[in-house]
Amino acid sequence: MPANQGYPRWQRAAAHSIMRPIFARPAKMWPMGGRMKSLPLIALLLALPAVAAAKDTPTKQRPPAGMAEAAMMAHDKPKSESWTYKKQGLSLAPYSKIIIDKTVIYNGPDAQFGKISAADQAQFGEYITAEIEIEVQKKFPVVQTAGPGTLRLRVTLLGVEATAGGVATVTHVLPMGLALNALKSVAGKSGTMTGSLLFAVEVWDSQTNELLYAAVRRKSPGAMDIPATVSTGDTVKEVAKDLGRDIADRLDKAQHPAS
Repeated sequence: MPANQGYPRWQRAAAHSIMRPIFARPAKMWPMGGRMKSLPLIALLLALPAVAAAKDTPTKQRPPAGMAEAAMMAHDKPKSESWTYKKQGLSLAPYSKIIIDKTVIYNGPDAQFGKISAADQAQFGEYITAEIEIEVQKKFPVVQTAGPGTLRLRVTLLGVEATAGGVATVTHVLPMGLALNALKSVAGKSGTMTGSLLFAVEVWDSQTNELLYAAVRRKSPGAMDIPATVSTGDTVKEVAKDLGRDIADRLDKAQHPAS
């Protein structure tokens, strides 16, 4: 029985479609008299985590310099990229509607976009706004006009770590990579070669413009989230969906606290 026959058909098909172009090279392109030697996939997969090691980013030391609320934020954990401000005694119960602003693309000196083009950054911003609005309005009214009992939310995209499209998918569907990512999923870590988003979320009272909440977070899709590994755009969409669900759940919980 083939080593991967016990895995679902869609996983085997995905791995085959991605690896086929590699193994379908003409014989003359391969050394050893045209005879292809086995590709050491296990060694490759074991080496990938080192390639994807986390970088020492500026936001591990300080909140984004270009954010007006930076001085108000507290570091949640040393060497993390998690920063938070919350109005003392904040309750979301009085709020029954929300305005979702267009996602802002951060251009401060510590922006973390690497080689991602300005056009792609703008596209990712549109993805984020759309996905959050879709998820939030499933549980909470989204409106366009400021007024009493209405929140205003804005996401600022601070940086994007690109997904190694194709390679990331292979590491999720081949047996060795599947096992590795399963372990990461249990540990709450991101998948091998899968990118991430660094973003800020700000929430105001839309009528008074008082800042209620601000946070900086880095988020990746779950380690077993196969669709998010196809491209950086898919990674952005999946992270935005998760963020939208989290926002919707928090707002819904504030309106319907457990009795």
